[in-house]
Amino acid sequence: MITYKKKFDFYATNEELDSFVYSIVEALIGDLDDEIEVDITQDDNHRYICVNILDKVLH
Repeated sequence: MITYKKKFDFYATNEELDSFVYSIVEALIGDLDDEIEVDITQDDNHRYICVNILDKVLH
């Protein structure tokens, strides 16, 4: 599993968050068998995004 995390300002738009996720998905365009989980949380000052890429190949 590969995890990408990023902290955004609380006022970041959904489009900014989408752009971050899309940039990761673009990098994986050749490896479409992977599952992607996106978790967005927030507190009073920030929004946090966590993108988990679950590889289906078990070693």
